[in-house]
Amino acid sequence: MLPIRRAVSLYRKEGLSQLLQGARDWVGFGLVKRLQGPKEGVNVLDEDWDNLIVLDACRYDVFEAVSDLPGELQKRTSQASVTWSFLEQNFAGRSLHDTVYVAANAVVGTNADRLNVYKLVGLWSEIQQGDHDDIVNPEEVVEASLELADEYPDKRLIIHLLQPHTPFLLRNEEQIPSESPYRDYKAARTGNISEDEICAVYQENTANVIDHVADLVDHLNGKTVVTADHGELLGEGVGPLTEILHPRWPVTERRNFDYGHYSHVRKPELVEVPWLVVESETRRETVAETPVGVEMESQDLEKHLEALGYKT
Repeated sequence: MLPIRRAVSLYRKEGLSQLLQGARDWVGFGLVKRLQGPKEGVNVLDEDWDNLIVLDACRYDVFEAVSDLPGELQKRTSQASVTWSFLEQNFAGRSLHDTVYVAANAVVGTNADRLNVYKLVGLWSEIQQGDHDDIVNPEEVVEASLELADEYPDKRLIIHLLQPHTPFLLRNEEQIPSESPYRDYKAARTGNISEDEICAVYQENTANVIDHVADLVDHLNGKTVVTADHGELLGEGVGPLTEILHPRWPVTERRNFDYGHYSHVRKPELVEVPWLVVESETRRETVAETPVGVEMESQDLEKHLEALGYKT
């Protein structure tokens, strides 16, 4: 059952309906965790690299189909199907005082306490005004990352881009307006746009972010690995039993699980990720030093999380 202290507190604050919802969530997640099995997979910190480029919500099969990056491509299994779990599984309890982590996904900001790195840089404070003023474009990540690489030549670099995570930027080589049904999965979930259409948009946005990753690969010193924190569902869904048990959506909205990514779900589409190794003749000589802290704006985190679909 829901822990007694938490249940009493929830009942006093929110009432019986929220207490029942809390109990369903607690039981549902417990059952889903048992169904998913162990979180086996690569720990990115145990691997050999000077620069780790993380694409958010990037499937292995789509990456393989559209990437022309140099290097050796392998398929790896991620320990996570969502970003916060990726951070927890890979970074909890680790000291990385030789590493600078630069991120475009505000979820990283909400999990900053899991990242014991030399420096954490959140880029959502650098967002430009315009049609996509809620998200960080890959151009901004590339520029900031190269500046940090020059500023900290004796540190490893983790570069966490947002794309191809929604909201999508492009369709048919044109910028997607904020009100377009092709910006996220809402219209696909209701059947108002087809699976083929939204898959084509996802593929185009994956190819677009890879084009920007090519700039990083060309200019960064040292051995570079390109990977993803997790994959993405593009119409496959999570399976009927998980649809019923998972507390993310009510049972009446089970079709919402067809697209996106969800915690405690280990389908191949969600955990199979690219692992592209770009070797280098020179390696970066890193030095661990006392961390200098976190450089990010916290007041707009909720706004950016909502833009990414985490507060709906």
